[in-house]
Amino acid sequence: MRKWQRLIADLHATEGAFEALDGSRVRCSYAEAILSGHCVIATGKPPGATYIGEAVGYDISRETLKRARREIQKSTSQPSTTAAPDLARASQPLPPPAPAIVGTGADTSGDIAAIRAESHRRYQQKARRAETKSRQTVTFPHGPVFLAFVGDQHFGNAGADTERAYRERDLILKTPGAYAWMMGDIVDNFIVG
Repeated sequence: MRKWQRLIADLHATEGAFEALDGSRVRCSYAEAILSGHCVIATGKPPGATYIGEAVGYDISRETLKRARREIQKSTSQPSTTAAPDLARASQPLPPPAPAIVGTGADTSGDIAAIRAESHRRYQQKARRAETKSRQTVTFPHGPVFLAFVGDQHFGNAGADTERAYRERDLILKTPGAYAWMMGDIVDNFIVG
């Protein structure tokens, strides 16, 4: 058997995942992908000799691939300018590829019962805190009282008016009965790296 004949048999027998020109992902034989010219690999080009050689498990030249394509066309009576093969017949939709995880991945070796117990314990603790907060009161033995709700200073950011924040702090400290209620976003301390 000649190399191109062996290749034709392998191309019909080997399936691959391709992207059709309409963007859908399909699975079809390499013979159909080569013949149609309507299926591409990750590079956006039809599968070439190197790519197909890796799929079938041996080196093939561009010339062998061209010969195989001509022979496939002859055997199917399809001219090279024909439309894509019936991908609905020859293909099946593929699920999206799994993401590549580099570094730490999910740990499946944990004790499920212990994880559930810890989750329940943390939920109970949070529920107790929420109950305590719902009954919380603040009583001042004097009056009047001034509450300054302070937030979004974003210290560390170039747009933060630090001098104004310190002036407001000094005013609160000097005012009898004044208290600051810190609401959050006080510091931008993220690290850019």
